[in-house]
Amino acid sequence: MRRMISASDVERAAASGSGHVDVRPGMLVSPLAADRARELGIQFRASDRAAGGGDVDTTEVVRAALARTLARRGTQDLDAAVREAIDEAWRILSGRATTAPADLTAVGPLLDGRVAVVTGAASGIGRAIATALGAAGARVVIGTHRDDPHDAEDTLASLEDLDAEGVIVDGDVRDEREVAHLFEVAVERWGRVDLAVPNAAIMRRDALVEMTDEAWEQVLDVNLAGVVRVCRAAARHFTGPGAIVAVGSLAGATTGWAEHSHYAAAKAGIVGLVRSLAVELGERGIRVNAVLPGVIETAQSLDPVTSIGERGLRDAADRTPLRRVGAPEDVATAVRFLLSQEAGFISGQTLTVDGGITTVMPL
Repeated sequence: MRRMISASDVERAAASGSGHVDVRPGMLVSPLAADRARELGIQFRASDRAAGGGDVDTTEVVRAALARTLARRGTQDLDAAVREAIDEAWRILSGRATTAPADLTAVGPLLDGRVAVVTGAASGIGRAIATALGAAGARVVIGTHRDDPHDAEDTLASLEDLDAEGVIVDGDVRDEREVAHLFEVAVERWGRVDLAVPNAAIMRRDALVEMTDEAWEQVLDVNLAGVVRVCRAAARHFTGPGAIVAVGSLAGATTGWAEHSHYAAAKAGIVGLVRSLAVELGERGIRVNAVLPGVIETAQSLDPVTSIGERGLRDAADRTPLRRVGAPEDVATAVRFLLSQEAGFISGQTLTVDGGITTVMPL
């Protein structure tokens, strides 16, 4: 059972001279308690025992956190990955994170025998989606851009670790022929294509008064027209019922974002696109939906130049009801659900994956 640590708990710890308050998994620290602890010099200490008395395997929590971090960041900077993993494990063990990111492998063969095309799959959310689909039995075309600094081989390795099939294909979503080639490879290799996830996107920071037409067009060409091209290629290559899930964003769909009006406009366009395509393609048994991720920790969001950076992620975690930002795995499992027959009567919809942050009233 979850329990909130109050300012009174902190004051009792100070009066007893213990100098600390034990925080067990599932327990939350109230803001007033945190403020009072700073005033009195009291530390919050993670306990290895759950509130109900059961043992918590601290080693397993750390190991799982490290696996998730490496999946997000890769192995180029192991020191940073270890630091992030320890921080995530601390949040889970201390109760600051009431949930852990989804386990991509905890699923049966939801998509057994299906063939999927995922764009932007070399890193971040795209890599997690490709891995999630492979874990569910799908065979995956790993769409990547030749100038992407991330290595799509890491995505392929994650599929191979699951005994899943995948193939890396270069494809610039700004080029209709290259997008079509992604689907042609799927058909040539596996004889069919059933699922598509237009995920590739770029992010730029541009104030309106300084934004050039070229900057506007570049973001819209990738983030909205690129989605259109993938959906069009999917509609041409699906030979039977299928499913498309586009990756949108809270920005544009539900909120604004200063100095990112081109990004928000493109993501807002995805909402109208999937609703219209759900109507147009529904008679063929093709479902079209979108997920709207909130603040997700990726290499892109960690970039303080184009996005919010590490400090912005920490601030977002503090404002989110679940007290953490999202992981790519959280988005990937939502995409997998919408692609599966478990969502067989869901079309033209958007699924928000944001830890509850859009439910918070700004006071």
